[in-house]
Amino acid sequence: MFKVLIFARRRPDLDRQTFISLYETQHMTLSDRLVADGTLPPMVDYRRNYLIKTHDANIGSPPDFDVVTEAWFENEAAFSANREGVSRPDIARLVMDDLGSFLDLTSLTYVVVDERCGTPAMNAKK
Repeated sequence: MFKVLIFARRRPDLDRQTFISLYETQHMTLSDRLVADGTLPPMVDYRRNYLIKTHDANIGSPPDFDVVTEAWFENEAAFSANREGVSRPDIARLVMDDLGSFLDLTSLTYVVVDERCGTPAMNAKK
């Protein structure tokens, strides 16, 4: 598996609920359409984690982002194919216009991660 985490802030003029709604409806519909028409290859998984910044269990400085998106690809080649599809000028414009409607585009940070799951004790029980 090849996994990318994307950290981003919502546009400052949007409240949290509007931001989440636009991401979950407008953006996910666009994403589904681009996969369905063959423009982009499908991902293995795609999760959005919206921060609850006021939760009592939070520790440390408040983060400078509102969402952590997890994107799983079958391998690095599938990720590259996705990036190639998104870099086509017509698709790039469409995607960036969509993202710009709810994200602060200056905040986008992508990181590739090497995910490890569980602890040795947890994994031994499987």
